[in-house]
Order: sequence, then structure tokens, then C-alpha cells
Amino acid sequence: MPSHFYVYPTYLKKGHSRAEGRRVAREEGVPGELSAGDLAAACRALGVEATVEARQYPREPWRQEGRVKVTKKEGIRKEAFLKDLSRELLLHPPSTRIRRD
Repeated sequence: MPSHFYVYPTYLKKGHSRAEGRRVAREEGVPGELSAGDLAAACRALGVEATVEARQYPREPWRQEGRVKVTKKEGIRKEAFLKDLSRELLLHPPSTRIRRD
């Protein structure tokens, strides 16, 4: 079993449908634009190691948003982590977060 998983910005975008790749409930989605750097900063705020990778989202190869490689923590599933990540981004939007990348 891999020691990591990947998170694409599309997973958390409120404006996207499930068919377009959103993985959280619309009410839990993050409005506006998200970048892989925003996701990585939120992951670090949650105490999880995250690395930004310049990769394309498979369903939208024309978008160059990147993805985040997240190191798994014991006992947490990806879907639960996505909900936590979405809550973190809603509480501390990327525009107000201090960047340390």
C-alpha cells in the first residue's frame, strides 16, 4: 500500500460538479481559484507533509494547476482528509494565508 496519495485542486472546487472531479460535497467546496501551492500550505497547517508537483489533472489536461503529494497519516482516509482540508481552506482562505513556499 502506498505511503502517500495525491490531491488535485479540482477535488475541492465548489464550482465544479462531481463529474468534473469534485470529491467533497458542494457545501464543503472552496469557492474561487485554488492552486497546488494553496493546497500544500493548508496541508502543512493541518500538520501533514505535502509536496507540490507540476502535473496535469487527467480529466482536464489543458489546465496546469499541479497536484500535491500528501504523506499518509496513520488512521486517516483520503475522503476524511479532503473534508478536513476543505474546512481548513474555508476557515483560512488562500488570499489571507501567509505564503512560505
